[in-house]
Amino acid sequence: MKNLITVNKLASTPGMWERKDVIPKGAFYEVVLPTDNFGILDSSNENVSRQVLKIAMNIAIRHFILGDELYLNDLIAGAKNMDKACSIGIVRESEEDVGTRLLQYALFLLQGSAQKDIDSLNDDDFNGLAGATFLTLFRDNPIVDANLEPHDFNDVTKQHLKIMLKRCKSFFDAEGFPIASNYIVLNKNKNVYNEGDFLGEDYVVDVRYGKKNQIDIPKERRKILINYILGCDEKQYADFQNTQALVLFSPRTNQAFEVKIEDIPTDLIERTRIIAQNYKNSQ
Repeated sequence: MKNLITVNKLASTPGMWERKDVIPKGAFYEVVLPTDNFGILDSSNENVSRQVLKIAMNIAIRHFILGDELYLNDLIAGAKNMDKACSIGIVRESEEDVGTRLLQYALFLLQGSAQKDIDSLNDDDFNGLAGATFLTLFRDNPIVDANLEPHDFNDVTKQHLKIMLKRCKSFFDAEGFPIASNYIVLNKNKNVYNEGDFLGEDYVVDVRYGKKNQIDIPKERRKILINYILGCDEKQYADFQNTQALVLFSPRTNQAFEVKIEDIPTDLIERTRIIAQNYKNSQ
C-alpha cells in the first residue's frame, strides 16, 4: 500500500515511543493449550523463509480449517501482477499468462479440500498450497524478486505445517473460531494500516511463527494494542467493540499469551491511540 506505514513499522519507530508505552509483560497470562509432545519446531531444515511460511499457514488455516475462500482474492491479484511481471520480462517465464496458469493449477489442486482433515493432507494439497503461496507473494507488488521461483515444500516443512495447523485448530477450539481473517484496519489519517491475522467474537489474536515468545518482544505487545485500537476506532468490524482479550499465539512453540482489555492501563491505551491516530508521514 503506497504512502502507508504498517503497524509493525510504527510500533518499532525510534523516538516515537517511551519505554512505558507498551503493555506490561506481567499483564499477560499463558493460555493452557493441549500438548502434542512435539515441543518447539526447529525451522533449520524447513525449505522456506519465515515470510513464505506465514503466508502458507495463513492460506492453509483459512482453507483447510475455516473454509474461508476470501483468500482467493489475494491469489487473483497475485496472478494479475505475475502476468504483468512476465509481460515486461522481469521474471524468468516468457509466457505472459504464467500467473493465470499457476492460479488455475493451484485452484485445481485445492478444489474440494476446504475444511479437510489435516492428517489426510496429501501432495496435491501441498502443491496447491505452494502455488497459492507463491501467487500471494505477488499480491501487492508485481516486482517481488526477479530470481524468485515457486518450489514445493520439503518433507520437514510439510510435517511442520500439519503440526502447526493442528495447533491452530486446538487454539480455535479453546478460544472460539474467528469471524474475520486478514482484515485491514486504518488510522483516521489513512496512513497507518495493519493486516490483522484473526478476529474472534471476543478476542484479537496475532499469530507469529518464530521460536521466541512474543511477550518477550516489546514491539509485539505494542503492535497488537495498536491493531486493537485502530479496529475499535474505525468501526468497520463491529466485533472489535466486543473484544475482551488480546492474544499472542505461536503455533511453532504451541504457546499463547493473553491479556484482558480490562487489565491494560487506560492511560496507555489513550497514549497509544494519540500516537497511532495522529501519525504523519513526515515523522
